[in-house]
Amino acid sequence: MNRSFAFGIAILIALCCAGVAQEVHTDHDKSANFERYHTYYWAKVQTSNPLWQQRIQDAVDKDLQAKGWQRSEGSGDVALTAVGSAHDQQEYQTFYHGLGSWRW
Repeated sequence: MNRSFAFGIAILIALCCAGVAQEVHTDHDKSANFERYHTYYWAKVQTSNPLWQQRIQDAVDKDLQAKGWQRSEGSGDVALTAVGSAHDQQEYQTFYHGLGSWRW
C-alpha cells in the first residue's frame, strides 16, 4: 500500500508540472461565425527550431481536417499563422546533488 501511495503522489506531481510547463496564447474574433469557413492556408509558421515547423503544421492540419476543413495552397477562407518560441533557463544545483550515499 505504501508503494502505491508513493506512485500516486509521483503521478500527481508529474501532471501538475506538465500543466504548468506549457503556456499557449490564442486570439480570434469573438463575433466571427466559424461555421461559414471551410478552407484554410498557412500564411506563416515560425519557430526557433526548424524541426517543429512541420510538426506544428501536421498537428493543426489533422485537427482542422477532423472538423471538416480543407487545406488549400496560397488562398482560402482563413490564413493561419503559428509562432513558437522556447528559451533555456539555468538551473541551480546544490552541493549535495549527485554525491551518492557514501559521501557527506
